[in-house]
Amino acid sequence: APLIPNYTGMQFKKLLEDKFKIPCEVENDVNCAGLAEYRSGAAKGSHVALILTIGTGIGGSIIMDGEVYHGFSNSACEVGYMHMNDSDFQTLGAASILDGYYIFEEAKKGDKLCLLAIDEMVDILGEGIANICYVINPEVVVLGGGIMAQEQFLKERVECAVKRYLVSSIEEHTKIVFAKHQNDAGMLGAFYHFCSLH
Repeated sequence: APLIPNYTGMQFKKLLEDKFKIPCEVENDVNCAGLAEYRSGAAKGSHVALILTIGTGIGGSIIMDGEVYHGFSNSACEVGYMHMNDSDFQTLGAASILDGYYIFEEAKKGDKLCLLAIDEMVDILGEGIANICYVINPEVVVLGGGIMAQEQFLKERVECAVKRYLVSSIEEHTKIVFAKHQNDAGMLGAFYHFCSLH
């Protein structure tokens, strides 16, 4: 990503091991969250899990039989960049309202504009999740990130949105759940990843 100067190609593992003289492993943050949810969270026991972290952006991870699917060049499941409606999934579906506690509170009180904004966001999430499900056919879809704070308000809405876009033969075999490990998922998954290599 161009956000951090000189980031691309930086050898974090070597830099940290040389400086601190301890073993180090490097893995994508959403892949780590996915490992945590697979090993001891909401995707435990599944064969194919899709983990999405939805906050200011949308990140994705695919876990197949306990292994992160990395793709050919370690870029699998970069779903935030998926093209949708002349934009991309994360621009449309991760809308900054996920950080907007106020908008959810007003929606819960019945504010029509806030409800409309949330419904539009949820519809995009449903469409995006369905599109990914058509490709990888996951057993379970785990939703994490900033969206978790609104599980009670959003769970049924997201399930209904996914149902709108998925054919019934797939939808009936796809479970939508919210992440168990919440903000600790990335750190816990990094630990699992490290342990699997040492």
